[in-house]
Amino acid sequence: MNTEKELRSRSEAKLHSSILRAEATNVVPVVPHHYFAASSSEIRDMFIDGYFIGTISLSQSVAEGLSKFLCKRKHLPCPKDHLARVKKLLSESIITPEAKIAFEKIEESRNEFHHMNENIESDYSELEDKAKLNVDSLFQIEEEIFGHSYSGGKIVPKCPEFWDINTDDTTKVFLRFST
Repeated sequence: MNTEKELRSRSEAKLHSSILRAEATNVVPVVPHHYFAASSSEIRDMFIDGYFIGTISLSQSVAEGLSKFLCKRKHLPCPKDHLARVKKLLSESIITPEAKIAFEKIEESRNEFHHMNENIESDYSELEDKAKLNVDSLFQIEEEIFGHSYSGGKIVPKCPEFWDINTDDTTKVFLRFST
């Protein structure tokens, strides 16, 4: 079988489940163009395509990066431990208790995936459930810190301190598509 036929066949076999996963997840359609925007966007794409271990691992990395970013933007001490940063962000009212819980959900089983421990989950349906939980939790965090509305054709961030807005009211963004 030639490469094109093989790839087409594999894609068609996965299409129905990919559509279901795409329809079951949300995405913040516009986020600031920060260093983690592309990685964050790939998380949902990986989930849709069925790459669950990659989804889990990358979502854990992005969550850690987001907690560092938030500390830096708010000029807070940045503890080395991710969950200590998240607690600090909550205590300073930078994030809500719901975002703290979302960060903690993503962090669950972090060491098993990060260090590829022998007790890492291998059941495909369990991996899919964990990946979905991480995608949903990351969306919740991003919606809280990068959520926005529109007014007169302009983006109006809920938390402008997390966006790099220029003096002329422009900003560089990363566009995401819902499918």
